[in-house]
Amino acid sequence: MNNLHIYLINLYAFIILLLIYYDNRKNRIRTYSGNVFVYMLITCMSLLIIDSLSWFINGKNIAFGIELSYAINILFFTVLFVPALLWLAYVQYNIYQNPLSAKYIRILRYSLFSINFLITITNIFTGWYFYIDESNVYHRGAYIVISYLFSYFVLLAVFIMLLINKKRVDKQYFRSLIIYPLPMLIASIVQFFIYGISLVCSSTISLLIIYFNIQNTGLNSDYLTGVYNRRLLDSYIRERISMLKKTGSFSGMLIDLNKFKSINDKFGHHTGDQALKDFADILRSCLRNDDLIARFGGDEFFLILNIDDKKKLENIVNRIKKEVGFFNQTSNRMYKLSYSIGYDVYPKAGGLSTEEFIEHLDRLMYRDKQLNNNV
Repeated sequence: MNNLHIYLINLYAFIILLLIYYDNRKNRIRTYSGNVFVYMLITCMSLLIIDSLSWFINGKNIAFGIELSYAINILFFTVLFVPALLWLAYVQYNIYQNPLSAKYIRILRYSLFSINFLITITNIFTGWYFYIDESNVYHRGAYIVISYLFSYFVLLAVFIMLLINKKRVDKQYFRSLIIYPLPMLIASIVQFFIYGISLVCSSTISLLIIYFNIQNTGLNSDYLTGVYNRRLLDSYIRERISMLKKTGSFSGMLIDLNKFKSINDKFGHHTGDQALKDFADILRSCLRNDDLIARFGGDEFFLILNIDDKKKLENIVNRIKKEVGFFNQTSNRMYKLSYSIGYDVYPKAGGLSTEEFIEHLDRLMYRDKQLNNNV
């Protein structure tokens, strides 16, 4: 089979993306950028399948072969533009940390997709992008360059946006965000000038760059306890506040491990580290899969829960109290765990910034600490 090498390359690329997809599912918290990354994975896997199908049916003398070729290639050119638009959304969020920010960029994404979709659909009559001859063989259209220019325009816009907002992007992110489109850009240029080859698999290299340098790094995790860190917490709270009308309200807890310094002083830092791990494990056991736990400071933890009712929130507070009590009764550790807590539901009407909500919980936690003489 002449196209066997294309099928094998696409298959290998698909398997790699599928492994990334399932590994990425281990992250319990779905941030906006995390969701966009998943959409990018699914889109690129879809492109690999569609590309393989288009090569398989090309030139085949079968019933409704021409109609099927048109349908598959229309779908291909529609989906082909989506990774660039998703990349624009991904970078937009990493810059502004708000899915609803930069309204003009969202309008640009939707407008470009609509224009490309319209050209692709009418291609049956115009043949701008491609046409299928009577032998069911695919041929490039006279204006196929337009489909390339759509993606190049978006990638150029992203590049300029990154340079303008360089100071707003973490240095560890910036390089990966700049490099991401290069494999696909180079592959598309080669494919344009060398007709008859398929380099859709280049998207796999781009996604691997993002996965290993951003999505799957320790940048968002606390190395000691394995929970999320302050970096992701701040971003996640801002996102929840900005999406309040769409996703509904949520709750927050700020918890301080009491007398942690005395554990360190009396038993050593290794034991102090173990106390933090034990406490993090207890908090994890009390949460659902879609709740977030982050290490807020040295001995402080911050929880974000998908709860908008104070009574339900207090049930979680009581569960934590029960689990800590059970740990103290049954463990053979040299220490007992105690804590102070501040918790509340974020106002459904909004009005509090990320910093103000954190300060509000901090005041409630300090009040609890005073009431229990743990100041």
